Amino acid sequence: MPIDTNRDGQTDAGMIEVWAKDLDKGSFHKCGQKNLNFSFSSNPAEMKRLFTCDDLGKNEVEIWVTDSSGNQSFCRTTIEIQNNNARIPNCKRKDSIRTSNPTLLGISGRITYPDNRPAENVGIEILDIDSYTISLRRDTIVRIKFDTIKAPSGTIYYVQKKDSLITETKDTLFGSWRKNTISNSLGQYSFIPLEKNKNYKLIPSLNPDPKGVDMDDAITLLRHLLNSETITDPYKLLAADINSDKSIDYADFNLLYGIINGSISYDKLKSPWRLVPKNFTPAAGKKLHQEQFEEYITYLKIQNSALNGDFVAVKTGDINGSFATFTNANLEKRSNLTEESSSKEAILNHRIFPNPALHGPLNLDVEAILKGEMKFTIYSITGKTVYQNEYSVTPGINHLIIESIPEGLSGVHIYQIKSGNQIMNGKINFID
Repeated sequence: MPIDTNRDGQTDAGMIEVWAKDLDKGSFHKCGQKNLNFSFSSNPAEMKRLFTCDDLGKNEVEIWVTDSSGNQSFCRTTIEIQNNNARIPNCKRKDSIRTSNPTLLGISGRITYPDNRPAENVGIEILDIDSYTISLRRDTIVRIKFDTIKAPSGTIYYVQKKDSLITETKDTLFGSWRKNTISNSLGQYSFIPLEKNKNYKLIPSLNPDPKGVDMDDAITLLRHLLNSETITDPYKLLAADINSDKSIDYADFNLLYGIINGSISYDKLKSPWRLVPKNFTPAAGKKLHQEQFEEYITYLKIQNSALNGDFVAVKTGDINGSFATFTNANLEKRSNLTEESSSKEAILNHRIFPNPALHGPLNLDVEAILKGEMKFTIYSITGKTVYQNEYSVTPGINHLIIESIPEGLSGVHIYQIKSGNQIMNGKINFID
């Protein structure tokens, strides 16, 4: 809109009033509340903003939405001010991007799984690595000295002298300034406002959780080790390095197998999760799992808002990526199912021998506490079923003879014992 500020009949300035609600593109409240307030800052009263020739061009703004309970969310967008129809003379600006406060910045990013699915509820912490406090301590030590004076009469006098020694000690205590947040359903997060010229460190974290690590992952790893089906995906190779020693071998398989059968706790792993900065590139000739990479991002003397704080969350042991397929509902359902099946477990223990096995019958001792049916299956490393049979078990130790096993079996195979919802896995090696 053209303006004549000195009232001489000539246009010498321009302005436009913009309301935050005009930039709304479908905001809604997940609980159905409709009383939403739109503003240009966390202050709900800043519902409109005036732009002049000083704002010509692109202006980065924040659109804040506040509900009736005071909950807030925001996004960033750009308003472009143009001097088009008004043709205002001398309507210029010095910079191309103008923010409400050039000294306040933000850092944001997205956390995903290797298949690019969003990783929700990932904890992210940001540290001001320069923040510190100085503790000043003064200690006073009183020293007592005695001098002797001998008079002409021969009398000895003792003179007490006190001397105070003051020492001053300065301790630097790094009580770092920090903020925490979690990623939303799209895997996104942000930290605002942050200060210009500061040094920040961005650190994501996830709790150890064995969900998604199962016998399918063990079979996939075994195929890779036997060169029957080589893993090439860099993130899957990283997940296959169970002990985080930068190599993939049978030590990883044995550790993974121990986690699956319950003899090793998942949270005892050195790195249950690997958080890979998305912009990290391995050196020439090296694969991702062979590299020593930092699982955080450092911003030194930050000058502009950073939108590249992206990470890929790789779950150690989840080689086939099944964890990322769980939704919150599935996780809850699966958890309830696990609790129900564990409360009704029919089998306490089992032992199969001989192992390694020659051709011929196998012996299977099963200790059960309930009467029921049990299915015994043997799989090849390719996942093919080579033997399957059903057996009845009664409370106590059941000695079963596994007969009619096909001839010609060789190498490592996987067996499974299934009773109701209870599943127990193991490996058996057939030798010629």
